[in-house]
Amino acid sequence: SSADLVLTMESQHLVELVSAHPGALDRTFTLRELVGLVRDDAVVWSPSGPGVELVAPQERSVRTHLGRSDLDVVDPIGRSRWHYRRDADDLAGLCDEVATWMGA
Repeated sequence: SSADLVLTMESQHLVELVSAHPGALDRTFTLRELVGLVRDDAVVWSPSGPGVELVAPQERSVRTHLGRSDLDVVDPIGRSRWHYRRDADDLAGLCDEVATWMGA
């Protein structure tokens, strides 16, 4: 409840988290969703302030994440080693973009 930013791997994770903690929606994103907002310059990071701020507040709700998989980080479980490597590279790239955006 005191986190400035909460990142989930899947939209379903976000739905479950925000359903349990409704006040967390404004600082909870899927990793892929946040990277998309960062790429569009639609969010700013204020480490000394409220954390994440949407530049142009948009309609976000749990409903916008229901049944979505396009914002998910793919789970390669049960797939080939190639899939694990590809998905690890994807995850590393997404994390690098967030770290750069945060100034880390």
